[in-house]
Amino acid sequence: MEPTFATPQEAIAYRSPRNIELERDTQGLKHLVIQGGSWTDDRFDLYLSDSKTLSFELDGVKVRWAVGPRVQPMVPVPAFYTEPVTLELRSGQKQKPRRVVWDRQATFRGCIGRKFKKVFAGAACLWLYMEGRSSLLYFSRLLRGPGEKDLLYWTEEK
Repeated sequence: MEPTFATPQEAIAYRSPRNIELERDTQGLKHLVIQGGSWTDDRFDLYLSDSKTLSFELDGVKVRWAVGPRVQPMVPVPAFYTEPVTLELRSGQKQKPRRVVWDRQATFRGCIGRKFKKVFAGAACLWLYMEGRSSLLYFSRLLRGPGEKDLLYWTEEK
């Protein structure tokens, strides 16, 4: 739950504990080049030019991050091909679903060669900012049907 504020100045001055921790963890990564990475249904890893990995992972309802040494060999792009999928996103039970084509491989490839700028945290989601474009990556939990494991959803936003 996000806090509420009495004035716009209070809201502007507020820094959530989650963002304070995120800023501390990603300190020193600004301007590092994204050289490669990998992903699974619940994790997204970026290999940075200083032999570090910036990871995003679904942890319950929240997207978490971690910065650590690169433990896997450098791979410029995932070695597998994934077909784009069409998602039906609903914002409410009575709402008509919005269809979105999710092309994880194309979105991932768009990160390669760009420089890390920063990550911003919402209550449960994250936004990854990169230099060279006005776009960013948005990470959140994607709810699936009953009995199915939720996905880490990531998409480019402009």
